[in-house]
Amino acid sequence: SDALKIVTPNCYMCVGDIERYFHTYPTAWDDRNYFCIQYKGVTWCYSKCCFGHTACPYYTSTFGAEYYRWFTHIYCIQCSYIVDDWLTAAAKLARSLAQMNTISNVLESCGFTMNDAKFKSGQQIVFLGILIDSVTMTIRFDSVSAKGFRVELQVYFDILLDNKHLDINIVRPICGKLNWYAEIVQSGRIHIQSFWNYFRHHKRSYPASMIQLKKDIQWWLQLLTSWEHEDSTDLVYRILSADVLAKDPHSIYVVQSDASGTDGYGYYHSYLSSRNPLFVSKSWGKDFIHTTNSMYFELYALSDFLIETTVRRCVLVWITDNESSTWAVNKGNCKDPASRVLLASILGLCDSHQLQIIALWVPRESNQFADYLSHLSTYLNRSTVYGRL
Repeated sequence: SDALKIVTPNCYMCVGDIERYFHTYPTAWDDRNYFCIQYKGVTWCYSKCCFGHTACPYYTSTFGAEYYRWFTHIYCIQCSYIVDDWLTAAAKLARSLAQMNTISNVLESCGFTMNDAKFKSGQQIVFLGILIDSVTMTIRFDSVSAKGFRVELQVYFDILLDNKHLDINIVRPICGKLNWYAEIVQSGRIHIQSFWNYFRHHKRSYPASMIQLKKDIQWWLQLLTSWEHEDSTDLVYRILSADVLAKDPHSIYVVQSDASGTDGYGYYHSYLSSRNPLFVSKSWGKDFIHTTNSMYFELYALSDFLIETTVRRCVLVWITDNESSTWAVNKGNCKDPASRVLLASILGLCDSHQLQIIALWVPRESNQFADYLSHLSTYLNRSTVYGRL
């Protein structure tokens, strides 16, 4: 998100990478006995930070924050970084290259070495596995990075299918990688919880948890395969900013809903700037599975809207007076099994429709019209009621 803040329409970006970043930082003498390798009776100690140690990204990023302040405050360079990867952007290619050259010179004067093989510039740049396109102002996943992780995940899946457990030391990096993908892919949020549960319990995991883990791995493998073939996926996301949202009257769509456990559900919806929204009221059908979980009712109303809507490529704001539902949508997870299935469908529809969903809670007294709609079809003894305010 920090990188996307400096990306503007048709700008030129440049990325650079510091070579052997962790190995540039020495470790304290008192700590070196903790990082050793023994081979043929000889003990070798790391004198520099050991690649793979959990604390290294946090430790080195503290210094990175200092370097970032140098570039932004002294040199007035628009840039972003994460650990050893740096990105800068400017309206002209020459300016972007000059900015990265300044960043490289300063870092090299501190004793670092820049990796020339990873130096790239242009209006389409792969940064941390994400392809950023300033011409179309969109992001999507890089096919090469997706294939690499898909092959890796397939190996782990085969191990689990043999009823063997993964090494606990490789489970956490998998969780971190999937967390990174789920930052962008909304439907991925509900398919990462099983990985974290496996990390916590490992060999003590219940059989049901292992079954869910295998199902989620299959889901990710299918998604990663689609990313390998760029033409086979619609998961392309717009780069949005406050200015973009303010200028485009069709950038934000709002739906406000409510559900009654006895009668039905209803919602009204329109673009944010519209003054005559549409409304829908529906009664529960004969095949509807009734439950005592109010969150399921509310999610069902949202699911119905997403199934019927033709709205695409915008921010979707869902307003409800059910607080647990807003938490479920924004977090991408919930405990109730039936609601989880419904939530997975909702997030999947949002991704396929290219809708970035945000759920907002309002008190019940601010949701009176939606509450009225949840009863209207039953009052009129009709299955559905459509109209415009």
